[in-house]
Amino acid sequence: MCKILCPICERRICDVTTSSKEKVFIEMKCPHCNRIVKIEFPIAAVLKLKTK
Repeated sequence: MCKILCPICERRICDVTTSSKEKVFIEMKCPHCNRIVKIEFPIAAVLKLKTK
């Protein structure tokens, strides 16, 4: 599981868990700053966490 931060207000907006080996893009409305943000989720970060 990886914590995702809003690129605008830098507050936590969600947690992501995936087993996909593809790039994952998330587009959502930040509950803190109320802006729509698009985030590219780093799959490598999840794979490193799973191997620990």
